[in-house]
Amino acid sequence: MKKYISIAFLAVAALFVGCNPTEDIYDELDAAPEQLNPYTLSEDDYDMTGVDNVADQKFFDTREQALELIPAILDNNFSEYNNGSTIVVTFDKSNSFDVTETLDAYTVTAEDYEDLGFNYPNFSNVDQIYGFLQSKYPSASRGTVIELTYDIYTGSVNTLTDTFVLLNEWTKALTFTNEQYNELGQTYSNFDNHETATRNIGIYLESLYPYAEEGDVVVPIYVYTYKDENDDRQYVDTVVEYTFNGDKWIQSTSVIEDNYLFVKNDEGKWIPDPTIYYTLTNDDYALVGNGNYNNFDIRTGKDEETIEARLAKIDTILKNNFPSTAVGQEYVVEYKIYDGQAGKLTMRVILDASGDYLIVE
Repeated sequence: MKKYISIAFLAVAALFVGCNPTEDIYDELDAAPEQLNPYTLSEDDYDMTGVDNVADQKFFDTREQALELIPAILDNNFSEYNNGSTIVVTFDKSNSFDVTETLDAYTVTAEDYEDLGFNYPNFSNVDQIYGFLQSKYPSASRGTVIELTYDIYTGSVNTLTDTFVLLNEWTKALTFTNEQYNELGQTYSNFDNHETATRNIGIYLESLYPYAEEGDVVVPIYVYTYKDENDDRQYVDTVVEYTFNGDKWIQSTSVIEDNYLFVKNDEGKWIPDPTIYYTLTNDDYALVGNGNYNNFDIRTGKDEETIEARLAKIDTILKNNFPSTAVGQEYVVEYKIYDGQAGKLTMRVILDASGDYLIVE
């Protein structure tokens, strides 16, 4: 109601001072950014990307691919909205993901086998290994990876070292040697394109498992590399699941919903929210004196009880990791906490002109 009264008053005032002030007021109102209602991509939107596999499967292979292709969809569907407007877009993507945490390599000890109630210091089947990992790492989150050395009896006792990843449950993962990356068509031991990785790995699995049966599942972990905002090269372990359909290995059609905030920039183009989302690593916790448990203890009387104490440590970490960040850049930092039980929290911060990070309310 106040808006209409204000406009009416200004319109009357304009009779005495000319028409330009009124036009300026309406221009300012017209240019105001808007927060659009959340939007879910339709099947036609996936067709609009012009990428054949996305149009066929009606989901993106990765979040990165979604962020690259969705702006053109928004430019087509929401071109009339003003610069600064925002919209949260929900989309479907493949259920592949980056490794969330890599635990230190671990060798199962004789005491471990004894604690499990085994008569002999070895496993006798893979389910026992999964049970051990569940009991050893009860607070591990989806995407956690560990390299495990263990003894197993299969007619004789063998010592093996394998990589395991926690999906909905622990499972054995497939990793690649330098020579195998070459066989996968890569000059170096990594991929710089997720689409190339998923295609080439699917083909390569046919040679690794020539006698696969329909329904067999393999979970490869490959190294993905990219350059960050400081032009520094980063390496990320990426997990993707494949299922043999009786003819060939295909990326499992497990699809999950994801969403992301998009902003219409000053040039009138929709872009992904430039906020950087960052999860603290074990090295980050060690940097600020929290390496023993790799979390912040927020219990009453503990070092990170207050939000100010946590901000100070996150400030140190971000300045160390991203020294070239521009003033005004926002980060959403996810960190692990202990308040009597394990958990996670996030903090949104912005680099102030003072050179310090401040909390964004």
